[in-house]
Amino acid sequence: MKPLGVAALKTGMVSMEALAEMRRWGLPLDIRDEEEIGMVDNIDDALRLIRDALEGRDQVQIQESDLDLLRRFLDPTHQQMGKLMVKDENNKTTFDIPFCTTLMGEFVLPWKSEGIRDMMTMGESTLRYEENGVTKTVCIIDVRESYFGNQRTFMVCTVEVKHAGR
Repeated sequence: MKPLGVAALKTGMVSMEALAEMRRWGLPLDIRDEEEIGMVDNIDDALRLIRDALEGRDQVQIQESDLDLLRRFLDPTHQQMGKLMVKDENNKTTFDIPFCTTLMGEFVLPWKSEGIRDMMTMGESTLRYEENGVTKTVCIIDVRESYFGNQRTFMVCTVEVKHAGR
C-alpha cells in the first residue's frame, strides 16, 4: 500500500469498516486488521505521518508520458542512428544509438541506465549523426525522462549544435 494510504489508515481518516467495504469491492488491500495498522493517537504524530506521505517520492515524482513521442520514435521515417559519446572527468564511452527529433527540436534517445542523465548533462556528451550527407554534432545540455507506466523509456534531450561539417 502506498504511504498516503497507510497514513490515512493509521490516523483513522479511513475506518476499519470502510476498509472492509473496500475489500468487498475487490480492492487489493494488504493490511489485515487494526493491530497490523498501528494506529496513531497523537495529533502531532498523525500530522507528521501525513506530511511525510504527502512529501514522499510517490506524491512528488512527476513522470512524463507522451504517446506521440513513442509514435514518433517508432516511426522509421523519423528514427535515425547516431553515435552517443558520454564523457565525464574519468570516463569516455561511445556507442551507436537510435534517436529521433521532436517537432520542438529536442532529441529523443532510449533510456540506457541509472546515472547516465547526470553524465550526459555534467560532462561533455555529444551525439554525432549524419543528415543529408553532412555530419552533425550536438552537445546535450539538458535531459528529462519520459515514462510509460513506471518504466523509464526515453531521455528527451535539449541540445545545442556543436559542429557541422562534411
